[in-house]
Parts: sequence; C-alpha cells; structure tokens
Amino acid sequence: MAAKAAAMNDERLRLSYPRWFQALYQDKYDYLGEYDLMRIVVRLDVGLYYMCVAIQPFLRGLAAFKEPHFSPLPSIPFFWWMRGYNRRLASIARARRKTGRLGLRNNDRRQLLKGFAFDSATAFMIARAMIEWIWLELKELFARVVAILVGASPADSQPKVCESGRRDVNRN
Repeated sequence: MAAKAAAMNDERLRLSYPRWFQALYQDKYDYLGEYDLMRIVVRLDVGLYYMCVAIQPFLRGLAAFKEPHFSPLPSIPFFWWMRGYNRRLASIARARRKTGRLGLRNNDRRQLLKGFAFDSATAFMIARAMIEWIWLELKELFARVVAILVGASPADSQPKVCESGRRDVNRN
C-alpha cells in the first residue's frame, strides 16, 4: 500500500516540476525587460497563483498539501493557460527584437501593485491584465499591418531610443 502511494506521488511530482517550469519560467528572459509585457504577466502569474494554486489549502485543508502544484486535474487548464500566455508574450518580445522595437515602451514607467489576496480584487486584477493583453495584441497586429502596407519594418515607425534611454525626437 505504501509503495503504491509513493509511486503515485512520484508520478505527480514527475508531472508537476516540468509544468511548473513551463508555466512560470520557460522563455521568461525573452521579455523580462519589457515593461508592458511584464506588467501583464506579473499580474497574471501572481493572480493565477493566488486564485488557483495557493488558495487550495484554504479550500481543501491539509489534503491540498499532498498534491504537487499543477498535478491535480483541476489545475491542468490553468497550467495550459499560463504556459500559453507566457509563450505568446515571449513570441511578441522576439518579434520586437527582430524589428528593433525591443524596450521602446520602457522609459519612465513603473508598476506598483496593491497586493494579492484570496478575494475578488485579485480576480479583477487578472481580468484587467487579460484586457491589457488583448489591447497589446491589437497594437502589435496594427504595427505589423502598417509595416506591410508601407513596405517598411515596424521599427521604422517607432521613435528611436538614444543612449540615455530617452526617445530621440529627431529620429535620425
């Protein structure tokens, strides 16, 4: 009986750690320095962690501690969701890097969060981040369409950044 329980726990751990890595860490360095992308992902990652992972001991008691993260069946859709948006934001950052637009939205910006709790405010923060992600996708799509229509790269339509990090108004 104990051997079977240990084998089941080993299987859960074997699934948990790669899912944890893929959902939270894989490709993160591609967009780590991008303010607008990190603004979205921090609220999604931490909000979903609170609402889907950390809340489990409060809902289910000590039994929740026996299951590794992202191994129970109800957590798998959240794993897919988190892995999906992290991959997509990394893809946006790589496209920006190719077109010379990486870091252009970073100047003089900061994000202060009110905090996270097991309540509706965190759910609202997640919803707001999703809306910002949709808006970001529309802006990225518009930049690509404009570049195709005018026959230039999206970098040509963006202000250039000088060495000090300030936008260069001359755009030389």
